[in-house]
Amino acid sequence: MNRVFTAKLAGKDGLHCELDLPATPYQMLDALEKLRMSPGDTPRWRICEFYGFKYLAPFLDGECSIYELNALSAKLTELDDWHGTAFEGLLQIDINKKEGDILVPRLIDLAYSTDCCHVIGEARDDSQLGYFYAANGFIPATETVPDSLFEMLDFEMLGRKFRMAEHGVYTSHGYAPL
Repeated sequence: MNRVFTAKLAGKDGLHCELDLPATPYQMLDALEKLRMSPGDTPRWRICEFYGFKYLAPFLDGECSIYELNALSAKLTELDDWHGTAFEGLLQIDINKKEGDILVPRLIDLAYSTDCCHVIGEARDDSQLGYFYAANGFIPATETVPDSLFEMLDFEMLGRKFRMAEHGVYTSHGYAPL
């Protein structure tokens, strides 16, 4: 399993240790033993290293349990590029809704929901999105436009209309519609 985060854990009597996440159950038990905690106890934690998903930093404030953080990191290691883009898009859509704090259980839910999201990796702005939709038959009226006129279409306007209608967002890896 690839590392997603390294967390510094604090336990009883001022004891500290670092734990790479996701951690196996035995690694988790070993860390708790170093902190003189019983299984099921929840140490305080903070992330000291990100190996990916740096954009999650504002949502990982130490308020959830280390077990929830481990579950999130385990799911994140399963995401390929396409699903990672979908996850980032779903998160951005949640941020745009402004319905309150996005907590780790919600991040876990989003990570498991990536199959419900479409991703257009080659579209990183409205112009590219409009071109993609026009060139791939999503706009029936453009199918009869001669090639000499096709390139003169306002792809930016077309892409903006689709993005707004779909409540889509651009991520660092492409476009994700709602």
